[in-house]
Amino acid sequence: LLGVQLTAIIVVVVWSCAVCLICLATMKMLSRFRPLRWLRLRPTPLEEELGFDRVEHNIHRPPARPPQPEVVEANKPMKVKLHSRWNKVTAKRILAVARHLGEEGVAGGK
Repeated sequence: LLGVQLTAIIVVVVWSCAVCLICLATMKMLSRFRPLRWLRLRPTPLEEELGFDRVEHNIHRPPARPPQPEVVEANKPMKVKLHSRWNKVTAKRILAVARHLGEEGVAGGK
């Protein structure tokens, strides 16, 4: 009896995974055609930038206030989010990069 139940569980899991993968693959393939664009699984970069309230639900909100600059000590490490990763940076490092970019800008302008 236990073997039959385990076999049934395995069959149901395999069946569910197979049907799910077939459905997702079909949606991905069909979403390439313009009339079936609504089947997309991921938003476009522009839609992500605008936000789903505006794109999907047509809700327009005023833009949020820009964050206020933070005053930090000269060499105190602080966490900054860059390209979806948190990195520790210091004011000295920021100034060094700014100087380097300034030198490149001067050299590139000549």
